[in-house]
Amino acid sequence: VDNGAGCLDSTTVTVTVLTLPTILAGPDTAICENECVNLLATGGLTYVWDPVTGLSDPNIANPQACPTTTTQYIVTGTDANTCSNTDTVDVVINALPPVEAGADETICDTDSVQLNATGAVTYVWTPITDLSDPNIADPFASPSTTTMYYVTGTDGNGCVNIDSMTVNVNSLPTVTVSNDTTVCLGDSAQLNASGGTIYSWTPTTGLSDPNIADPMASPAGNTTYTVHVIDAAGCEDS
Repeated sequence: VDNGAGCLDSTTVTVTVLTLPTILAGPDTAICENECVNLLATGGLTYVWDPVTGLSDPNIANPQACPTTTTQYIVTGTDANTCSNTDTVDVVINALPPVEAGADETICDTDSVQLNATGAVTYVWTPITDLSDPNIADPFASPSTTTMYYVTGTDGNGCVNIDSMTVNVNSLPTVTVSNDTTVCLGDSAQLNASGGTIYSWTPTTGLSDPNIADPMASPAGNTTYTVHVIDAAGCEDS
């Protein structure tokens, strides 16, 4: 440097270039709808995540992320030298499977009905009582009382959803018949059954009408009559 009087001098200055920190936001991840995942950034001293949507704390290395839609998070990490770098991580949201347990069913006591779940890959039914196999889509159910069954379905992504259906159980009709009776050969006796809406007597031999509740019986010999009864719900007993 010339000071104007012909005198010269010099000095030096050093510019130090610091390496940027290697910031890693962690691997991309997939979660199911309504679930959360913990992010984990490394390589810095302090961190700022963006966007802040769905994050428990955007200013820490490992916030919990609960996004409602697939989201790319950008983390800016700063080291002890105040140098910063960024990285990204994608949180992919998989929809829940559309699990359907099927329509409600009505059966008579002692009967069975086949359930039929759809919308997933694997299924678990509860309660397991009176089911042929609780771990298939279509078990047979034979409950003795009205029961609500829940099915938990899991899809190929491991996402889970639940649905329910009810098996209504109607009691069997309470059948009553007239007492045993004795008649003379050639005479008649009136039979009498109750408890249903449809009646069918067997054998039909000697009966005035085998399809009514109270036919006249004129058997040619000792005869045991059986009545089959169906009630308004379609349940049957004898």
